[in-house]
Amino acid sequence: MLENILICTVLTFVTILIHTLASKIILTQFSKWNQKAQAHKKLLRLDFTVMIIIIATAIEVSIWSLIYVKIEALPNIADALYFSLVTYSTLGYGDIVITDAHRIVAAFQSAIGVIMFGWSTALLIASLQKNYIVK
Repeated sequence: MLENILICTVLTFVTILIHTLASKIILTQFSKWNQKAQAHKKLLRLDFTVMIIIIATAIEVSIWSLIYVKIEALPNIADALYFSLVTYSTLGYGDIVITDAHRIVAAFQSAIGVIMFGWSTALLIASLQKNYIVK
């Protein structure tokens, strides 16, 4: 149990770090954006924001899935990737089930996923505001 809590702590820290780096990339671009830009440029800026968020999420989910395989909670990387994404998004289909000994890790991933999706939503709203709300 203590080992699982340590794994959760490390994975949580790594997830937050990745999201922080993604935020830094997005927010750094904000300072370069001119509000009088053409409509297609504004849309590309929103696309940029979404793509950075998706890349960060994919990296985070991949790291969790690699750990699931390493700790033998899931048998292979394909199942682990699928399980990790379903867990991170809190969809939780239940068609692939983690070992009983590691359920706490999956529960932690769900909790972190909710927080990261909230964070990502805040970044997207900030991007919309930066592009379309004139001050």
